[in-house]
Amino acid sequence: MKKIFHILFNFLKKVTTPSLTGRVRGGSVWGGSILLILLSACTPHPENVKHSDALPEIYPDYIGVTIPANIAPMNFNAADEAVERMEVTARGSKGGEIHTNGEWAAFDQDEWQELTQQNVGGEIRFTVCMLKNGQWTEYQTFAMYVSTCPLEDYGITYRRIPPGYEVGGNIGIYQRDLHSFKETAILQESAVPGQ
Repeated sequence: MKKIFHILFNFLKKVTTPSLTGRVRGGSVWGGSILLILLSACTPHPENVKHSDALPEIYPDYIGVTIPANIAPMNFNAADEAVERMEVTARGSKGGEIHTNGEWAAFDQDEWQELTQQNVGGEIRFTVCMLKNGQWTEYQTFAMYVSTCPLEDYGITYRRIPPGYEVGGNIGIYQRDLHSFKETAILQESAVPGQ
């Protein structure tokens, strides 16, 4: 599958790259449209779904948590490494619905923000289907509750030290905006004299 994406990516890059005359090669709109159709056709969707009464085993385990409306998307993965693909639908109790399909649940940030803002004081219910050993399984729906209290200020500050830090490396103090996934350095080892 990765090889297919690599081939298609190179095709799109070739089709949309300007030529020596500065003009975009002909067919870039058609090529991009065909590529999108092919990609959507290659994405497996649940068929012959087996239903389970169990909650999905996800990591991080967000089942039943309360979140502020303006938090970054609560992306998650299957706890079982043998899961090949996930399809997740998130529906708000006060309206709105978003979908994701891939190796993990990765929601679009703008769609997520819109869904959570629309459901302040309500809940978002997640329906998760996982593909494992060629079989799709739909698990019991779970909820995240959207608080009426907004997330304020920047977020979280932490020290990042890579494995094997005894000899230095990319050590630093960073902050992450919890409204998005934006990370900025407060202090890096390279900023310290003599490093």
